[in-house]
Amino acid sequence: MNHVLRKMTALASALVMLGGSIVYGQSDGVFSTARISAEEAESEYSVDLERSYNMIVLDGKYYAFNIARTISKKDFSVNDYDIFIVPAKCKPDQDYYGYYEEDEETSSRIFVLGEKSVDLYRSRNVIVPEGIMEIRQSAFSGDVGSITIADSVISLGEQNFGKDTVMRGHMGSIAENYAASHENKFEYLGDVDNSSGVDSADILKLLNGLNGVKELDENESARADENYDAKLNIVDLIMLKNEIVEPRSSVLGASFEGAKAAPDLKNIKKADAAEADGYMKFAANSASAVLLESEDKKGVENTVYSPISYYMALSMAAECAEGNTRDEFITALGAEDIEDLRSENDSLFRSLYFDKYTAYCKIANSLWLNNKWIFKQNTLDTIADDYYAVSFERDFKDKSVPGEISNWIYKNTSGKFQPEIQIPKPEDEIMKILNTITFKDAWSSKFGKAEKNTFVKKDGTEVECDFMGYTRLYKDVGFADKYMRCSETMKNGCEMHFILPDEGVTVEELVSDDKIMEEIYSDSIEHAKRKTVFSVPKFDVASKFDLVGASQALGIKDAFSKVKGDFTGVIDYSENGIPSAYLSEVTHEAVVTIDEEGCEAAAYTLISMAAGSAMPPEEEPVYFELNRPFFYYIADKNGTPMFAGIINDPLEPNN
Repeated sequence: MNHVLRKMTALASALVMLGGSIVYGQSDGVFSTARISAEEAESEYSVDLERSYNMIVLDGKYYAFNIARTISKKDFSVNDYDIFIVPAKCKPDQDYYGYYEEDEETSSRIFVLGEKSVDLYRSRNVIVPEGIMEIRQSAFSGDVGSITIADSVISLGEQNFGKDTVMRGHMGSIAENYAASHENKFEYLGDVDNSSGVDSADILKLLNGLNGVKELDENESARADENYDAKLNIVDLIMLKNEIVEPRSSVLGASFEGAKAAPDLKNIKKADAAEADGYMKFAANSASAVLLESEDKKGVENTVYSPISYYMALSMAAECAEGNTRDEFITALGAEDIEDLRSENDSLFRSLYFDKYTAYCKIANSLWLNNKWIFKQNTLDTIADDYYAVSFERDFKDKSVPGEISNWIYKNTSGKFQPEIQIPKPEDEIMKILNTITFKDAWSSKFGKAEKNTFVKKDGTEVECDFMGYTRLYKDVGFADKYMRCSETMKNGCEMHFILPDEGVTVEELVSDDKIMEEIYSDSIEHAKRKTVFSVPKFDVASKFDLVGASQALGIKDAFSKVKGDFTGVIDYSENGIPSAYLSEVTHEAVVTIDEEGCEAAAYTLISMAAGSAMPPEEEPVYFELNRPFFYYIADKNGTPMFAGIINDPLEPNN
């Protein structure tokens, strides 16, 4: 399920949750496509369906991009230093079609390394610098002895690395995850003496090397190269010193440099199960408000959202509130008080989060603060400690800030979303609250080849779809008054649950009933092991919602009032000279894809804040054929729902 980067300005489909933006005055938060271009020129990737590689468009001309030896080290000599830095900027070499050469004056950037696109020739050591975002399968032609990968890389396909290949990067980087899953040796950048940590001893070692006291060997030099330029100088020393003060981490897809508050991600203790009674109530209550009552700006027939992303973003907004505004948040989120809300968010984050490189459920939270305003540090610290959120302070008048926020979303949704973030009134905007979640896992038992079958839509029309299925002698099936349920397990304990309404019962009838949704999520119905004919259509669905109305329907009202909104938990009105603050935006976008291999999903939520004024006979098989509209949800091993949706037409395109 690899996605293709069609444009550097393209949106990718993933599940992200953006909390809200806080602004002074009236502000309409708008998402659109993010522009990623170096300097003023643009490069555009498009697919040539008759070829197996992509093309790059420069000045209106097409050049082969992902063919063998696209990026090659040239002019080798016996004395060449054995490190190849993959160029992040390039121009087509018109004298040798298919090659690229680095040119600092050219504004064309390379974002994707395609299959066999890097010919190492005599180099065995590789540096992939900042700017490269995706390394596809078998990108390197040649024997790789060591590879250093920058934090900007968010996707790394299977490579032909040997077991002796050494991988280097920062904590939580994709290089570390790949090395762990493939049993390669991993070394931390900055850990010059290779002691499994960055400390003053590393500074002393690098300083002695720079002063000629004791020369660093090849591996020590590679670990000290903080700026990926294959050279050691004062810049590396400064970055190494900063590494000790504020460790660079790729866990949240962004450096902590300049953060007002940051979580201690190194010492997170995994929770086996979440204490999430309040969240389970919220998930059940919000399903109808989002899936049935909110306008889907992407899908028409199919709707999908991430209740966990929506919940976590609203929870961080609640932490910023006081008085009745906070009380309304707490009630809507199913909590008893703010301490209960903190505890549930902490427990959910630690129980849901896992990253095994090829399978993961990664959650990230962040606040983006307009440095025009003065914020309450104790609140930022609480959000870092209990919600694992990093707070970035930025000048909202700086035109690069929207792109930075968009890139953060892109990194933390595995490249699924890259919305264009707009700050139309930077003098009024106070903050943006963001949550993202990205998920991928494979079925415990793969399906066979899909076969064509008929799906009957709710209006009675029939469509031909690719169905996956099997017949099993003993399969666990749940039976309720108005529906049946079956589940498919995944390799890391997660499950996808399918809810099939009885004939004559609509899926909307189930989702609109809070009691039935609580029953579905708690799985409090009778089950039996039965011979089962199971089939489900493949689908790829996406939704985008404005959830202001849904939030109000859940009881969060004062937060959206320019007069009643009380967000003095994070900003003092009198100190900042504003009359009030309110939420001006709650945007949610999600995607879910299933096929014979497994399931992928992602979502984000953005919140903007502004200031203003009966069981069948045992001998008969159960036919659990999802050939009519159905409800589904993806949950962890403890049954905590992460994504939920309705399928009315499996063939509806994911636009």
